[in-house]
Amino acid sequence: MVCDPKGKQVDQQHNQAPPRSVTNQVKENNMRWRAPPVGWAKINVDGAFNPEDGLGGLGIIIRDSSGKVLLSSWRFIRRCSSALESELLACLEGLKLAVEWIKMPWRECQARNMTDLNGLFCSER
Repeated sequence: MVCDPKGKQVDQQHNQAPPRSVTNQVKENNMRWRAPPVGWAKINVDGAFNPEDGLGGLGIIIRDSSGKVLLSSWRFIRRCSSALESELLACLEGLKLAVEWIKMPWRECQARNMTDLNGLFCSER
């Protein structure tokens, strides 16, 4: 396994045909995790979408101000219509988990276009 700059594991298989060029673009993102204020827990979520087969996934991680992982979760999405849908589902799942388990949540999402939703789901703090 190899990890990308965000720490996600990438499975490398050798002697395999190269993937079809769907738009396998990797965008360089130099964002670093920033801790929430002391006493708060930060919720980071991410969604993924494959337009070829309509499959998606989401991941959630909640850390305290020292970076300690308090909770993490992931889910496979069988029918997904867009990257935005997977990001919205990730935010929704993250908020549900936070309401149930975390006293003072501090939320953050990666999707820039989601901030257009009047800050309803994500903030860029």
